[in-house]
Formats: sequence, structure tokens, C-alpha cells
Amino acid sequence: MGAVRNWTSGLAVLAAASALSAPASAGVKGDINGDGFADLAVGAPQEAIDAIGNAGSASVIYGSSTGLAAAGNQLFWQGQPSIVGTAEAGDGYGWALASGDFNNDGRADLAVGAPGEAVGTVRGAGAVSVLYGSASGLTASGNQILSQGSAGLAETAEQADAFGDAIATGDFDGDGFGDLAIGVPGEDIGSGSTFLKNVGAAQIVYGSPTGLVPSDGQVLVQGQGGVEGTTESFDRFGGSLAAGNFGKSAAADLAVGVPDEAVGSRVSAGSVNVLYGGTAGLSTTGDQIFSQGVGGLVGTSEAGDRFGAALAAGDFGNGTSADLAIGTPEESIGARDDAGSVAVIYGSAKGLTTTGNQGWVQGQAGLPGTAETGDFFGASLAAADIGAGNAQDLVVGAPDEDVGAVEDAGAVSTIFGSTSGLVATNAQILSQGDSFGVNDRAERGDGFGWALAAGQFGRSAKADVAIGAPYENYGSANAGIVNVLYGTASGLTGSGDQIFAQGTGGLAGTREARDLFGFGLAP
Repeated sequence: MGAVRNWTSGLAVLAAASALSAPASAGVKGDINGDGFADLAVGAPQEAIDAIGNAGSASVIYGSSTGLAAAGNQLFWQGQPSIVGTAEAGDGYGWALASGDFNNDGRADLAVGAPGEAVGTVRGAGAVSVLYGSASGLTASGNQILSQGSAGLAETAEQADAFGDAIATGDFDGDGFGDLAIGVPGEDIGSGSTFLKNVGAAQIVYGSPTGLVPSDGQVLVQGQGGVEGTTESFDRFGGSLAAGNFGKSAAADLAVGVPDEAVGSRVSAGSVNVLYGGTAGLSTTGDQIFSQGVGGLVGTSEAGDRFGAALAAGDFGNGTSADLAIGTPEESIGARDDAGSVAVIYGSAKGLTTTGNQGWVQGQAGLPGTAETGDFFGASLAAADIGAGNAQDLVVGAPDEDVGAVEDAGAVSTIFGSTSGLVATNAQILSQGDSFGVNDRAERGDGFGWALAAGQFGRSAKADVAIGAPYENYGSANAGIVNVLYGTASGLTGSGDQIFAQGTGGLAGTREARDLFGFGLAP
């Protein structure tokens, strides 16, 4: 069935999938309180705060030996006691989330994107809040709010920049402190006769013993300062982000999605830039740009594909470097518009290489499911070891997948890693109320798989997966829920899975219409 939601990044509808990324620190990914279990952050960007519509909130649910538990969960919003900022209509706080250890204290910290934030009188300029981890969980102590042109951060806050639309973390200079990459897809470049609109940018803020230092950073723009590509209007560089060590050095590298890049005359075909880390941080030396059908990459660049709308980094096997998965959710498969696909490019000692790259489509090469109009397969991605072996596996959201006769209910596929990379063997497709025993039932327009986050929440040495269904009518229309499925040696299982919703089972908050709880997720 055709899409019922707008998949193009845009603040007005609060409707774009945000990229999910791994934190930089050693130890358990996303462990905020340092107890050895990953914790889960959940964004509800349209949450009303004291009748202020679409201000947004972020919840944190803590892991344990028995998995995620509501006990001790926390709920944050701007302007609550000791939290900097003010809850304002349209802020979209919780739209994007990422965790990383910015002060290298062994506990993950949380960055929360609010791309609709007004900076002074500049509407939609965007901001990112940062909360630091402690033994008792996230704390207000030392929390920050970052926006362009404030506190030493470069650039100027401008209307509809959407600073914080996407965020990712990685140690880009290899100094042990996590760093923060912030997408600014609405950034305009130039003025007068050279003015270009919605070119986009990615802004880097580096970590230190005291946390993120706004004055110490970079601004990356296509076609400027050595970044591959051409500076063009409406490319929306920075619309998605992912960090991983793709090779070349011990530092993390950054993939930047440019989902509306024109490839030749094909508008919004999409591309991905990759910049490599080193002791001086991210560098344009040897940076790369990928697009479908170019340089040996599988597929064909077509208008409206939006290659790069979602990204995830993980080691799927076939070497020791991280690999890059790239979602193309609006790819047409035959005559089936917006069916979606995923490309995988493998890392090496010399960085990402198109040698052996793969393209994944539902119902092809052994992958379960059927490519159908409006599935949006590849709209969200996550990577973690959820099954047999030691390689990481790829989880793919298709949030408008029809489940039987239920239109746009949503589904999630798993593709398992191996010594030779991703293989279709034992691949899964899961949906609410299916034969795997996934909790709840498939309903029209739920958006199950809109957002994904993978982390070791407890129960076993395998990673687990949180799945956002932000359009789920759970008590109220589009209140949203999160399903959590636990990893086993044979992959994800519905056995003992969980549903989290505001105001249920001890979770803070209240289920309200259009909250979109589960729109953003991060371990």
C-alpha cells in the first residue's frame, strides 16, 4: 500500500527517520549508569509539556540482568528543574538521540536533538541537549545545550537549519573521549547571488575530561574545505549520520547521508560522504562519496530513491573493520514505488571499498518478505550481534510494510553476519502478533520499525533490539510504543519480549495523542 506518512525530512511534520549510531567509549554500548548493561533512551518529540504542543521529551529505561526494567526510569524535557533550555511549541526535543562517553568516565552520556528549537527569535534553528551519565543514571549536573553561534560553537543559528535533525557519536580523534556529530540538513550557504538553500552541514563537537567543548569543533559542507561533492541547494547533507571504524586508523570515521543529492539529472537520488578520523580529528584527506551504480556500487541512481536516508555501522564479518549499511527507503523495485532497499559496503585496512558490496531487497537473494509499493524497507537500520556467531547482524525497518491485509502496520527484518559478511541464511521478518510471538497486534499505520536501537539490555551476552512504533494507538491516537525483543543464538525472539509506553507499568509520563513515543531511540 502507498505511504501514509511523509518520509522526507522536514520539521513541519516531525516525520523523518533518524540515524542510530554506536557510542565511542569502550565497555557496554549505551551503559549510562555503569552497571554493565545497556540502557534505552526513547524520544517522544511531539509530547506536550504543560500544554505546550510538540515540545518533546526523552525517557530513559535502564537495563538489568533480567533486561530492561521500568524501575528507576527517568523522563527529561527542557526547562524542568536544573535542565537548561525552555520547552517551546515545535521544539521536537527527542527527535534524534545518541549516546557516547564524552568525558571518558566509563559511563555513557546522552545527546538529545531538538531540531525545531527556536534560538532567540530564530525559529527552527535547532539545538542539542547533552546530559551526563553517573552511577545513579543521567544527571542534570553539567548538562549543556548546544546551538550554532552560542557558547563558542561555530556558525550562526538561522531559520529552519534543523541543527540536531540527526546525531551520532564516535571517537574521531582517538583520544579516548567520545565526540558528537550533529546534522544540520537545513543549513543555507552563501548570500546574495551565491545563496544556496538547504545545502546542509555536519558539525563536530569534540569531547574532553570535562565533556563536550563547543569551541573545539569542525563544520563540514559538501564541496567546501576539501569535502567531496558539490555545494548545491536542497541536497540536505547531514540528513543522516553514522560513526564506525571503517579502517585506515584506530580512530572512528563518519558517514554522512545526503539523501536529496542529485546524481546527474536524477533529483533526490541520494549519496553518502565518508570522512576518516585520525589524531587531528576528521579529515578530508582520502574522503569518499558513494552513490548507487557509481564506482562499482550495486543499484542504479534514480530520482527520488533517497539513498542514504538511513545509515548504520557494524562489523558484519568479512574482516575486522566496520562496514556501512545504507538505507534507500524510497527505491522502486520494478513497478513497486517506495519498496526500499539496503546497500552494504565493507570496510578494509584502507577504508570502505565497493569490492564485494551487496544490495538487499525483500523477497530477493533468499531474504524473506515481498517488495511491495510503499514498504519503505531501509527507513531505519541498526547493527549488533543478536544471533549465532560473533559477527554483528543487520536489523532493517520497513515501517509501512503491510502485514496480511493490515496496511502499513510495519515489520522488521534481520540479516545475519558471518565470516564472509551478511548472508540470507536464517534471516527473519518480524511484526506485531506474528508467529514469533511478538507482543501486541498489527494495526493499520502503526509504523512498527520506524526507529531501531540495539544494545545488550541484559538476559544474555547477545544484543537485543528496541523497535519504535510511534504511530501506535495505545490508549490515544499516535501515542506510540516501543517493543523490545531479546537476542538468542538463533536471533531475535518474541519470548519474554516487552512493550513500553508512557504511564504504563511504572514508566513515567502520560500517554497522549500524537506524542510519538518511540520516534527516536538510542542505546
